Amino acid sequence: MIPQRHRGITNEERCHGHDQQNPVDGSSRVSAGTASNVAPRRSQPTVHYPRGTVLRRSAGSFGAAEAMLFEVRSAGGIEVEIEADFDAVCLSMIVEEVGGSLRLRCDRADRPRVPAHTAGPVLLPAGATARGRGEALRFLRHLVIAVPVAACGGAPRRQGMLDDAVLARLCHLVADALAGDDDDVPTVYAAGLGAGLTKRFAELFSTSAEPTRGGLAPRQLRRVLDHMVANLAEDLAIEDMADVAGLSASHFSRAFKVATGLPPHRWMLAARCEKAKELLISSDLPLAELALDIGFCDQAHFCRSFTRIIGTSPGAFRRAHA
Repeated sequence: MIPQRHRGITNEERCHGHDQQNPVDGSSRVSAGTASNVAPRRSQPTVHYPRGTVLRRSAGSFGAAEAMLFEVRSAGGIEVEIEADFDAVCLSMIVEEVGGSLRLRCDRADRPRVPAHTAGPVLLPAGATARGRGEALRFLRHLVIAVPVAACGGAPRRQGMLDDAVLARLCHLVADALAGDDDDVPTVYAAGLGAGLTKRFAELFSTSAEPTRGGLAPRQLRRVLDHMVANLAEDLAIEDMADVAGLSASHFSRAFKVATGLPPHRWMLAARCEKAKELLISSDLPLAELALDIGFCDQAHFCRSFTRIIGTSPGAFRRAHA
């Protein structure tokens, strides 16, 4: 059987007649992630942002998986609605958010509602819907992936947030591919990512699969992350974070890295840089003062960390978002 050729990525599909506009609030409704003259596949979900303007949408095929990456901006919060097709499993992943955080609630007729924070990939079973809201959000980069149930080897046994660092890493690689400037992702690379996604889905959905060992449970992870975010400007000790999780310091450090892919201190640096992005956009604080406000020892440390993690200097980031 000849493998399906990657059809490429439609970049820069901006909201100039390509998306259906809500005449009341100006929100964008995007179905299937394909150009308007291409019929959507049944496996693709429908994504709707009742609050927020879609600045850019990129979409592409990764083997059996279909992926869409949305960039959404708003001056007063963002809302999203996702409707998964009945023949496909849907995965939602927040790649970047500025100004706040989005939280999803997954609904399915035969299961109770499951609230899910967006610290990792959020799984929507076939036929499910999800609604999310972030009241303080100003910018959102949102990845949605659909994989046919048949390719996964069956329906998932769970829904909501997945504590799975491997799947999260694959999602980030897909998002990076979609966000690139090239019109087409190399076929081999796209197929490789798709094979990795499908394999991981099949492993997660297998009746014989065991839960990820060594990581934090989703509720533990959320408690710890909430504590860390609330104390970004403080010099938190590993022991303090471990107490929140109810673990020893040594066990916590290993479990946190398994759950997030980063050691606790590296995660704190990344979180401080995310907070810095918000302040760089919304305030005129001098860099030295901003650095101290979010927990850096001085401006030089802040600039080095921000440039390494975000990929551009604080000054350049502020000018780009002026």
